[in-house]
Amino acid sequence: TAVNALMLGGLVFIIPAFAKDVHGVGETGLGFLFAAVGLGAFSGAFTVFLTGGIRRSGVALLITDVLFGALVIVWAFTSTMAVALPVSFLLGYFNAVHIALGIAVIQVNVPAQVRGRVIGAYELAWAGFPLGGLISGSLAAIFGLEYSLAILATGLIVFTIVTTLVSEKFRSI
Repeated sequence: TAVNALMLGGLVFIIPAFAKDVHGVGETGLGFLFAAVGLGAFSGAFTVFLTGGIRRSGVALLITDVLFGALVIVWAFTSTMAVALPVSFLLGYFNAVHIALGIAVIQVNVPAQVRGRVIGAYELAWAGFPLGGLISGSLAAIFGLEYSLAILATGLIVFTIVTTLVSEKFRSI
């Protein structure tokens, strides 16, 4: 979750720079980018609401993480709003599904007497969100906007794949 927070924070805090420097759009274009992410997030949450989730949540968490990371890389190198908007929608969608499944896994698999503490730790991990903005901005100053997100997303994908390979318990959830 902390790795996800760093990646998502890196993306959200750097979107305004992409709107201005890459896509050449002003406040309205930035609003459309954020709206696309928001509509995707609503759609992802609504999908989980309608379906009730899935049986293999651990595998789904890993898949949605890899998809999110791959989409961030695609989004980072998108130079037109016509492509950036649907990819933004998908970013919001897969992130919302991932978060909803993560909370469901905690609720189902953690004993009631410590569930509040575990959810608290989960939320503390999301507190790394602003740090992701600092990291992406620092990387952008060195490598440029596109590569800063690609580096963060690659780190997320590698971390997710390593987690998949190492944790049989997580895969079995």
